Amino acid sequence: MADSTSELPEVSLFFRFYGNSFNPVEITRRLGIEPNKSWKSGEQMGSVQENRQHRHDAWMVKVGPQRTVDINELLRDLRTRVNTDGNLIKELCADLNVEAVIVCGVIQTSQGRSAAIEFPVDFLEWAASKNASIVVDVIDGP
Repeated sequence: MADSTSELPEVSLFFRFYGNSFNPVEITRRLGIEPNKSWKSGEQMGSVQENRQHRHDAWMVKVGPQRTVDINELLRDLRTRVNTDGNLIKELCADLNVEAVIVCGVIQTSQGRSAAIEFPVDFLEWAASKNASIVVDVIDGP
C-alpha cells in the first residue's frame, strides 16, 4: 500500500552562511546567487509578539520543502542551486569569517514514515569541496 502524502515527512535542504558582523549582500554579490532569505543579527525573528531576534548574520539558499522519504532529488536540486566553485566559497568564508553549513531539516509526521537521510559519497565530496559541514535537524510535526 502506497503512503499517503500527508504521512510522509516534510524535508527541506538549506545551504547557509552563518557569522557575526558580515553583510549578506556581499555573499550574494560574490557568489552571483540570490538567497531565499538573509538577515542581520538583531533583526526580528518570527512575529513581533514572539519578541525573538536573530543571534547571527545569515544568508541561505533553500530547496524544498518536499514530502518524501528519499532526499536524493533535493540533494541534486541543492547542488544545482549552489553551483559555485568551492575555492570561491572557501575564500569567502575566510574573508568574511563565516561558516558554510548544509542543513537537512525534517518535519516528521506523528504516524508517518521516517525520511531516508543518506548522503551519497558524491554529495559528501561536493559539500567538502565547499568546506561545508552538514547538520540534520529532525523535529516532530503535528
